[in-house]
Amino acid sequence: MKRPPKKRRYVPEVVKGLGKDLQKWIEVPTNFWLGEFAVQHKMDRHRLVEIAKEDKEFGKIYKMAKQVQENKIVKMGFSKNFNQAFAIFTLKNVAGWRDMTETKHEGNIILTHEQIETLLHRRSAKNRSSG
Repeated sequence: MKRPPKKRRYVPEVVKGLGKDLQKWIEVPTNFWLGEFAVQHKMDRHRLVEIAKEDKEFGKIYKMAKQVQENKIVKMGFSKNFNQAFAIFTLKNVAGWRDMTETKHEGNIILTHEQIETLLHRRSAKNRSSG
């Protein structure tokens, strides 16, 4: 039976170099997709996240690169030469953006005695379980 390949561990010197490369790379105006950076360094883009969790200094650099990435995509979205729908889609997927709907209610909510008892029972049970 074939063993699964081991995760490639990066020694601190390699991670430090990778961080410096990422800082330089993200400063280039045409570079915005961190997946491309990962491919150029022969790794899966999810590995960047893992390294960021493992190494505090690289984590800071990666977080900043993500912010720069978000800013670049927002600016591209305002550009006439870029598909705005694609920018929104991308920001939702890589930057955690979400559509927000605000609902405002005016007036009273009328509950029956049974509904109030049910709500109180649920609240009491929740308080006991979180204890």
